[in-house]
Amino acid sequence: MNHIRAVAIIILVTSSLVLTGCADYGSRDKVVIFDVAHRPIFSQYSELKKIFQESGFRVVDGGVEDLNGASAYILMGPAHKVDEQEIAEFVKNGGILFIAIHIPPSNLESLLKEFGFEVEKEPIKREIVTGIPLVEHPLTSGIEEITMYGCFRVSNPIIGEKKETMSFSSEKEMGIVGFAKYGKGFIIVAGDDAAFTDQHIDISDNRKLIQNLVLFISNM
Repeated sequence: MNHIRAVAIIILVTSSLVLTGCADYGSRDKVVIFDVAHRPIFSQYSELKKIFQESGFRVVDGGVEDLNGASAYILMGPAHKVDEQEIAEFVKNGGILFIAIHIPPSNLESLLKEFGFEVEKEPIKREIVTGIPLVEHPLTSGIEEITMYGCFRVSNPIIGEKKETMSFSSEKEMGIVGFAKYGKGFIIVAGDDAAFTDQHIDISDNRKLIQNLVLFISNM
């Protein structure tokens, strides 16, 4: 009998170790991975991180290798190529991905294509772009307008350019913040990263957009 118990314990411990070593994207903690591995152009995001922290999230500066168990992955203006399949798997299994673009998005092209997003290759030819909600959505709740700086147009829009300043460069419906579902998860793409830096986050309703994002992630 003791021999049988010993064998059973060994099997249970071994199984536990094997499962611990596997990526479990289905189980979520209140952890947000703020990407530093792909070299964000700006570094002044202390206010953005504080919004997450004040809502009970732990913010980890890291990369794809830290996604296991996280709720969301934040890519702010990455300078390096982003094409890891682990990101798609993370979202497919229920994770939330927020991407803010800084440079022409060729470094994000394959990832965006995977999620069904298009981003124009040239920024809007105005330094300051005002955006307004196009639809009722948890991310646009309470927002009158946001302000972006030299931003790119994105597909799947939930926030678009204010009509009096709008100019079209294509026949497709484009905006400055897009939203899409992928598998069990969601992707949000913003056409600018500067809008969420410490310098600009309190302009217009930029902070409110991030607060809505935090609430959206919490409710998932």
